[in-house]
Amino acid sequence: KIVDQYVANKVLEAISSELTSEVMEWYSQIKTTGDPDVHFAGFDMERTKKGELKARRVQIKAKSYGKELVSAVSSLSESKLNALGLCVSIASNLKGDSPFDFLIIDDPIQSWDAEHEIQFIEVIRKVVERGKQVILMSHNQKWIDMVRSQCRTINGRLYEITGYTETGPHIGELP
Repeated sequence: KIVDQYVANKVLEAISSELTSEVMEWYSQIKTTGDPDVHFAGFDMERTKKGELKARRVQIKAKSYGKELVSAVSSLSESKLNALGLCVSIASNLKGDSPFDFLIIDDPIQSWDAEHEIQFIEVIRKVVERGKQVILMSHNQKWIDMVRSQCRTINGRLYEITGYTETGPHIGELP
């Protein structure tokens, strides 16, 4: 039991210090001025009735107008949960101990409005500036064109799936 408490405390310490602040940094860059004040507020661990930490489950906290909410999962919209998931992925991948020099982002804007979409383009640029290759996939050609336009100074390539056969997709490089 002492070992379990030690492990739980170490896990909470790790996620509540470094990861929380890094996720908050990225999350704040996706937020827009029109967002209601219901946002990610950090991580915590599930506790027993005695207040001891359980090593099994990490909780995602949320706040609204300064008040702590039951949980981010039950309080945040699909759009905000999508943004939070992306920010956790980005923060985790950018940590010094990540073995990957790339980040795959699949259809990040699926539940966002135009303002969030534009905000995220700047996030992509910052991730690339921090040394990561970004492999970005989307069905939204208009948004991909905006990414290309706003990231012209970044060396990149655009590929498009032009069809499928039994052997797999046909992929062509676009100018």
